Amino acid sequence: MQTLAIAVGHVLAVAAAHDVAISRYDHRTAVRSQYPMLLVMILYTVIGLLLLLGA
Repeated sequence: MQTLAIAVGHVLAVAAAHDVAISRYDHRTAVRSQYPMLLVMILYTVIGLLLLLGA
């Protein structure tokens, strides 16, 4: 359940950030601005899962 919560929470955060970017900027700029956010959220997901597993 915790693993699912971490993964789903981070996917929803990326989707919400993308929606905000799309509403504020043109499509190309919005998509390009989300690459760093996507990488950070993947890193957060991996770190969260490693902490959960006790690695």
